[in-house]
Amino acid sequence: MLALPFFLIALAAYASGCNVPIQHYETMRCNPIGKRTSAGCPQRYECPTLTTRDSTKCYFHGQTYRLDEQIPNPEVAHQCATSCHCRSGKPFARIECVNIECPEGFKGYDRENCVLSYNLQTCCSVGQICGKQRSKTHKCTLDGKTYLEKERMHPAKDQCRTCICHKKFQESNQVIDPYCYDSICDFELRYSDKLYAGAAPVYFKDSCCPVLWKMPENTDKVAVVSGKKSVPAAGPQSSAMKCKFGKLTLNVGDKLEPVRSNQYTYQCSCDVPPMVHCIASVSPS
Repeated sequence: MLALPFFLIALAAYASGCNVPIQHYETMRCNPIGKRTSAGCPQRYECPTLTTRDSTKCYFHGQTYRLDEQIPNPEVAHQCATSCHCRSGKPFARIECVNIECPEGFKGYDRENCVLSYNLQTCCSVGQICGKQRSKTHKCTLDGKTYLEKERMHPAKDQCRTCICHKKFQESNQVIDPYCYDSICDFELRYSDKLYAGAAPVYFKDSCCPVLWKMPENTDKVAVVSGKKSVPAAGPQSSAMKCKFGKLTLNVGDKLEPVRSNQYTYQCSCDVPPMVHCIASVSPS
């Protein structure tokens, strides 16, 4: 089964120079092991929250929370959530939050004449800049595009990173700019049941965060190429260099047979263990 997320994070180029999506590992603060220099990716990750997790505790962005403990609001505000607590559940404890509904989301705004302004790492806008005021407001330039002060900006090469336009912003200093920050995906807040049940994260081609989750199915099969199983990466592979997906064990380089729906085609593969990941593309009509 595939589950749609409540909050869709901005589309982006893959993080850290890796040519496959690894933001699910980065969000969980998994530990990168080794490096595949040709692809710019770690060889694999070690994820304690997957392998040694305590079913009576909750996990978010590398931190552990006891039952009834609250995640500090500043840690989850940019996920449009507040009052997030660790609650008991079966088979695992889960995080329960109050979702924030932004006024601009259901009331809308004049997109032709106004831009929304934001404070650092907030969910909802804090105001609008409209009409003649737009010409009087300080402007920033990023990747050849102009933004107004307090407007959100996403670098073209890494939209997992968000910047807020401000008077001292310099495009060359965005890596150390205090008004720039990396996105944290929301799945540990809202889709931990999928994650810990063994689902594979599903990305669109250039998405920063998983936008769907594919549960293992009995019909899943390793792809066959010219009568042989898909060719894995060269060299011997230890158990640590494999991906588990339901009843299947995949070597690095193995792919699953594509899964097609009326809307999307899902291509899943083992590129950076221990998790299989999937890429969704629009199915041909």
